[in-house]
Amino acid sequence: AYMESDQMTKSLYKFKECLVMEHSCANSAEKVDGIISTLKCIGRVYYSLGENENAINYYQKAVDLSLADCLHANHGDIAQIFGIIGDILLSSGEIKEAMKTFAKAINANRLAGLEDMCNLSVKKEILMPLLKQNPNYAVASSP
Repeated sequence: AYMESDQMTKSLYKFKECLVMEHSCANSAEKVDGIISTLKCIGRVYYSLGENENAINYYQKAVDLSLADCLHANHGDIAQIFGIIGDILLSSGEIKEAMKTFAKAINANRLAGLEDMCNLSVKKEILMPLLKQNPNYAVASSP
């Protein structure tokens, strides 16, 4: 487990180096796509390390950057990221926040004209009865 954690930490460092280099490149749609991709990779590493809050922050930065570029916003990618954030929130016991995030993913899917490939509406339907049974279930805090 130490070796995996050590490798993840090294990966995190390399991705952050990459992020700095991407910011210094010429301004273009490819640059934005590269930064978004790197932000998602950093989020994935943080999630693998069990640092859910940091993971969500980097995934959210990827969404924010994608939405800032209105003309080229990839709503399918945004939906996927919201789905990942929703899964992280769900695994942390934050059902209300997960539901809100899944709803954002569903809306982004609709904007992209895509099928519900992540079964987000199914997750939402499964979670709704849990929320009705125990509205305070989502008060779990991150470690």
